[in-house]
Amino acid sequence: ELEVARAVQSMILPSAPIAVANARFTGSSIMTGQVGGDYYDAIAGDDGTLNFVLGDVSGHGVSAALVVAMAKSAFHNIYHQGLRSPAAILARLDRLILSHLSKKKALTMLAGQLTADGRLVLANAGHPFPYLLGPGQAPQRIVVKGLPLGVVQRARYTDVEVETGRQPCRLFMYTDGVLEQIDRTGTSFGGARLEAALGETQVAPATDDELLARIHEA
Repeated sequence: ELEVARAVQSMILPSAPIAVANARFTGSSIMTGQVGGDYYDAIAGDDGTLNFVLGDVSGHGVSAALVVAMAKSAFHNIYHQGLRSPAAILARLDRLILSHLSKKKALTMLAGQLTADGRLVLANAGHPFPYLLGPGQAPQRIVVKGLPLGVVQRARYTDVEVETGRQPCRLFMYTDGVLEQIDRTGTSFGGARLEAALGETQVAPATDDELLARIHEA
């Protein structure tokens, strides 16, 4: 059953980058166990917009994988119902998770939208803060707050516009699985080491795949 759950989960995550004219969304999930609770996805709109999410279900195993499947289905259904605002998408997901799971599972999630003219909007439901990576600049931590999905009734989420400047840039998102990795001394990787590793990728620019590989290696 675990093998089936892992196979299903691998099909849920995008198998290739999802692109629009001015942006590309790509990700990597390396599970430490057989089945994890991480979920990332994006939808390319006909108008050149890119809506995307990155989530992390509490716990592991088959139950977490089932919630991931539910989150994917819900995200796509909400999008095709016409919602585009990241905050509105999170609010709808929150109501669905509360009504179906009755607080048995929580889900942190970062949701965003990049418009065809380069406007970046983010909303956060308890997820680790992302970083904006600009050429030759130090990683910029983007603080956007909000409660995890499935925790309280009528949680509120806010759209925050992020200034990206005129130069090409990256938005680096991650789950707490990165921060919580333990080294041989028992010390967790943590935010400071992640930020330092991201800074190194700015000194020696990398492709998307190289950036992900460098962070994994670190």
